[in-house]
Amino acid sequence: MNTFTKRKFNAKLTYYCNEIEKSLPENLKKTPQKYSENKHFEWLIDFQVTPCKSYTQIAKENKADLKTVREAVQNLAKIIGISLRKANRTGRTKGTKNSEKSNRQLGIYS
Repeated sequence: MNTFTKRKFNAKLTYYCNEIEKSLPENLKKTPQKYSENKHFEWLIDFQVTPCKSYTQIAKENKADLKTVREAVQNLAKIIGISLRKANRTGRTKGTKNSEKSNRQLGIYS
């Protein structure tokens, strides 16, 4: 199913890009150099489509800077007009470090 979802996303993205290109003035039809390898499109797909990857995972896999990946994905999403999913937060859940201490202060003992 994941491969099907990615193929469907790629097909719609390609169609959308072709339609946009048809409507552009001639002087704007040249693809910017930095998108020539479609790397940023791949990052966007990896971030957006299940199984979703985090910016950190994408950066590590591509040996790229985290900030570069995040900005590329966000800028490309804005250019093609899609809303990004909410990024998963990593790390310790709020309050877990002191939860045992907090419970003792409330008089709750396990």
